[in-house]
This record gives sequence, structure tokens and C-alpha cells, in this order.
Amino acid sequence: MNYLLRNIAVEVRDFITRMPRVFLSSFGILFLITVLVLFVSIRRTVTEYIEKRIFGKLQINELIVYPRTDAQRQTFSLTAPAARGIPRGKVAAIGAIPGIKNVHQVLRLNAPVSLKVGAFGRYLKTDILVSGVERSFFYNSPGINWRRFTAQDHVPVVVPYFALDLYNNFAAANGMPQFGEKALVGLGMDLTLGSSSFMNGRPGVEYAAKVYGFTSRLNTSGIVVPAEFLRRFCREKGAETVNGKDCVSTTMLFVSVKSPADLPGAAKAIGRMGLRVESQRDIAEKTQSALKIIDAVFGLIMIMVLLLSAVAIFNSYLAIVYHRSGEITLKRVLGVSKLRVLVSFIVEASLVGAAYGFAGFYGGYYSIAFLGKKVPQWIPALRDISLSADISGLLPVAVLLAAAVSAASALVPSLVAANLSLFDSTKQ
Repeated sequence: MNYLLRNIAVEVRDFITRMPRVFLSSFGILFLITVLVLFVSIRRTVTEYIEKRIFGKLQINELIVYPRTDAQRQTFSLTAPAARGIPRGKVAAIGAIPGIKNVHQVLRLNAPVSLKVGAFGRYLKTDILVSGVERSFFYNSPGINWRRFTAQDHVPVVVPYFALDLYNNFAAANGMPQFGEKALVGLGMDLTLGSSSFMNGRPGVEYAAKVYGFTSRLNTSGIVVPAEFLRRFCREKGAETVNGKDCVSTTMLFVSVKSPADLPGAAKAIGRMGLRVESQRDIAEKTQSALKIIDAVFGLIMIMVLLLSAVAIFNSYLAIVYHRSGEITLKRVLGVSKLRVLVSFIVEASLVGAAYGFAGFYGGYYSIAFLGKKVPQWIPALRDISLSADISGLLPVAVLLAAAVSAASALVPSLVAANLSLFDSTKQ
């Protein structure tokens, strides 16, 4: 027992002696783990942003149906009537397909609409796209009291997150006030239907409106109001058509099926009607395609940092072996086994790597917190993108990865040290 303790004391003393050089050589691992933590956080944030604010969200048993046209052109169009809607006969036919549970229509008002909103003593007046949905569309949407989504003393307005981001990006570029979700809820505005802020013509009908909430289910660039409000406007104006088109047209359908097993059959049946169908899988594929560039960039950065760290550790341990060759060979002559020499170097490298992994994890954690506060100040257009500091469970991975990289980088020099002989030492 005494012999074992004395050997451990010797190894610890040697480790303390070599510690400055070893820690200096392995410093790159700190950056490797910090970059890893930042990458995980940024990827989660971007994934959530893309799913929630660009492509929208779908339940596993839902389909989105578009006319067989360029859906993106319809999504981004602000003032023009819809190029083509889904005919009423096809909407009814879709509802009759076996396995279909319900069909929610997204209506487009094919008339110009101007919006006037004021805040902080400044006013904005612009044309805007207006869509309408039944209140049952928001049954499962958190944060929206669908029972009150009816046009009464004011028109309730739901804003897609995508539209909010579009406005804030425009406002940041033009020195205008930007809005967050909390500031907008309850904000009053004036909607003038049948009138454009860009053209002089007959005055439209003005309605008081109020922001009611936000949704990630729709990715349109305008606002969402109750469908009954749009139909009532068309009835009161006696306008079945606008510029040769229906006053309102169905530009999108949210179709839910009774069981996910009914999705393939329903999608094929709808596709045979000449309509375009998207499912949760299609949206997931879009998200993954958008993330490939981010993965590639961060992957390249991590590979470069990993290689530089491995080369630095490798060279440092070769230098350590060279300078300690006499000591190592003397130990070998005194009976120290090759395995003990090898294990002592590997354990040393692993401990140093683990220490840097621990430090790198918290370095990344505090970097996320810092960037989360500063990025909105540096780039106002990104004020609604919050870096996620939820990296729970990553600490053990970071420590083990850092220890493994350090140990693997020191493996070859450790094998060289374990195989040194007295003859090799005297040659030097």
C-alpha cells in the first residue's frame, strides 16, 4: 500500500510539473467546446425560427392545400388580388374524401385594404394583405382565445409571426419604431377596406381593429381577421366580384384527417384534383434544407478547430516525451511497465481535456447569454430571435468529447514514450 501511494505521489508531482505546458498545448479544446455549445444553441434557435415564423407549423394529422400555382408569390403579395383560388366545388369535394375530419379555409380579400396604426407619436399607413379564417381554426392555438375571435365592436386581428418579422425588418432598415409581441397585443388600428394608400379613388369603408394575438400556423405576410367579417363586407358592398375575381377567394386549406394513416390516401386524392399538397414531412424537409448551410459552416469551423487542437496537443506531447526521455527510460530500467507509462500520459491528457471541456461548456453558456442580450442591440432586425440557453444535458457530452479528443491526440506520443529504451535515450 505504501509503495502504491508513493508511486501515485510521484505521478502527481510529475503532472504538476508538466501542467503549464500541457494546459497551454490543449488550449484549443476550450474553443472547440465553446463553438460546439454555441452551435447547438444557434441551431435550435434557427430551427424554431424557421418552423415557427417562416414555414409555419402543422399537426401530424394535417395537410396544407394550395392552388397549383406559385404559392410563395401568393404569400408575399401585399396588394394584388389572389392570382387563383381553390374553387368552391373542389373545397366541397375535399371535405367528402374518406378519412377527412375537417377542412379549414383561408380566405383572401381580393380588394385593396389600407392600414393605419400609430405608436410613440408616429403613424404608419400602408396597404396590407388581409386573410380570413373561421374562429374554429384557432381551437388548438395557445395564447388565442378563439371564443372571442368574432367581429363585434372592433375587428379582432391575429398577426402571423412571419408578418411581424417582415415589418420589423422593414422598420429597422427605415428608422421606424419596431414592435414586439407584448407591445402589439391590444394595439388599436384602422382598417379601410376597398381603398389603397397608394392610389386615389373612391373612399373605402373604415373599421376599428385591435391586435388580438399571434399565430405560427399561418405564414402569410398580412393580417388575419374573422372570415365572417370579410363575407359581411362583401355582402354589404354588394360585390360578388372585384376586378373580375371573387370578392373573397380560398387561397389555402388546412385539412385534418381522422388518423395519420389516412394522410397518404388523402394527399393523393387531393393531388389528383390539380392542387398542391404539403404535409408535416414536407415542411420538415424544407427546414432541413434551410439548415444544411448552417450545419456546413459550423461543421467546417469545428473541424478546423479540432484539427488545430489535435496538432497542438500532438506536438506538445512529442516535445514532452523528447525532454523527458531520460526520465522515462530510467523508469523503464527500474521496472515501470510500458502500460503504466502509456496510461499515465493518456490519463493526464484526458484530465486536461475534461477540465477544458467543463470550462468550454460554461464559456459557451455565458457567451449565449451575452449574445442574447447584445445581438438585438447590434442588429435591431433580429430583436425577435432569442438565442436558446437551454443546453441541459450537454455538459457530460462536452466533458467526454474534450477528454476523448485530448487523449486521442496524445495517443501516438504516449506510445512513443512507452516504447523508449535506454539505448534510445543514450543516442540523444
